[in-house]
Amino acid sequence: MRALRAPARASVYAPTTRALIFGLIAAAFALYARTFAYPPLWDDHFYVEGQTFLRDPRALAAVLNPRQFLRILPTANAARPVWLFSVLLDRALLGWSFWALRASSTLWYGVGAALLAALVWELTTDAAAAAAAGFLFVAHPLHAEVVEIVSFRADTLAFLFGVLALLLHLRAWRSEHPKPLRLAALAAFGLALLSKESAAAVVVLLPVVDSVACPAPPWRTRARVYAAFVLLLAAYLYYRTPRAGYESSAGPDVFTELAQREPALFGPVSQPSDDWARAPVGLGSGRHRDPRPWDQDFSAPRTHLRTLVVVQGSNLLRLFWPWPLQGDYAPKTVRRWLDPRLAATLAGWMVLLGLAAAMRRRAPLLSAGLLWIPAALLPVSGIVAMRNLTADRYLYFASAGVCLALSALVTAPFGRGTRARRAAFILCGVVAAFWIELGQMRLPDFRSDAAYFAATIAVDPDVPRARCNLGLAEWREGRLDAAETDLRAALTLWPQSRQVRANLADLLQSRGRADEARALLNAVP
Repeated sequence: MRALRAPARASVYAPTTRALIFGLIAAAFALYARTFAYPPLWDDHFYVEGQTFLRDPRALAAVLNPRQFLRILPTANAARPVWLFSVLLDRALLGWSFWALRASSTLWYGVGAALLAALVWELTTDAAAAAAAGFLFVAHPLHAEVVEIVSFRADTLAFLFGVLALLLHLRAWRSEHPKPLRLAALAAFGLALLSKESAAAVVVLLPVVDSVACPAPPWRTRARVYAAFVLLLAAYLYYRTPRAGYESSAGPDVFTELAQREPALFGPVSQPSDDWARAPVGLGSGRHRDPRPWDQDFSAPRTHLRTLVVVQGSNLLRLFWPWPLQGDYAPKTVRRWLDPRLAATLAGWMVLLGLAAAMRRRAPLLSAGLLWIPAALLPVSGIVAMRNLTADRYLYFASAGVCLALSALVTAPFGRGTRARRAAFILCGVVAAFWIELGQMRLPDFRSDAAYFAATIAVDPDVPRARCNLGLAEWREGRLDAAETDLRAALTLWPQSRQVRANLADLLQSRGRADEARALLNAVP
């Protein structure tokens, strides 16, 4: 494969470039338009519908005001102002409709795919490889929940601005006046971080994309540039820590815990004023801090480590074979070193890293795509404590590495002439078609809360939070017997949960069985 030796020759105004950009956006709309009319789902009930802040026109000015860096915005997701801005802008321009919010998420999704294609074009000067990467990314089934659930648009925005930062970073190496481009790359990285903290992966991805550039920039120069990104990341972490982050029924995330433990470190940040009412506290908002079913097992460091390794094995498998997928996951504890899941995980990662090393010179884009995967997974690896150990949206950034690796085959690194190139392009087309079919099969799962959680239970009946949420959804639909069955199943899987117990007691109370409800509440383990 020919590595990059000259700037991409295609102007952004060239017909081929325009066709690729609009083609990727149109493909995104073609895949997801039929779901725009679906009602709000899961986290959207709390993080979108339940936020007073997002319904006040003054909030748009508050998000844009630089003072928000010195105070905490009075809403959930206060640490993600770019996401807040995008939702408020949708409301201002399109009205308060989930149809409009989902259409906007799809547009951002298509733009992110176009930027990934531009990155490949910059690295290869190959329009076919760029198109393959972009369309593979649009087709990947793992992305469905990020497009369908507006709360998860933060992943789309973090990816979009993160890839833009990498693209501007590469352009700066080739520019006679690199400083403006480097500043623009840092600005894009800042926007990515202010979308979601998973954009921290960009710092690790910088040397990955630089490894494809030929000739590579001197290490001393690269070190100065990388240091600027690291300093910006450090500043962001100071900004991020005191602001409310993701909180589940199991408790707050690591940032919130740090702010609570070391409040003096973040004294300059002021708490919200009374300009907006506080958002209501609802299910999953963190008011009840129940221990998770696997917390006791995780108290043993070796068990925790083994389980985290196996979780990353399941992540790697879903990136390449995204079926079946589910909306919620519960880790299966790994209690011994000889567990076959652990051996399979280690073997899978050794094959991936070994192939990346072997292809470093012969197929640098293929190598970079494979290395992109662990680099992008690093922020969501569980090294820093996370309330959820895995989710499909956590793999959004890493999935681009799979698309880069497959698109590298179009550049014919293993053979010359058009035959090998045509075969690789057909292979990418077959993979994209297969992924599209899998994605279209899953889209009906997003038509309601009950369908979403029932689909998860169909794949894994032992996910306690999904059981609980399914029971609550069935209760809202009036299916009381089914709701009671699923809430009891959730309590069996998660007996320590006061929230599940309270939900079941409320259901029993509503059915005129007050004595059973009191007995249930009194039988706290």
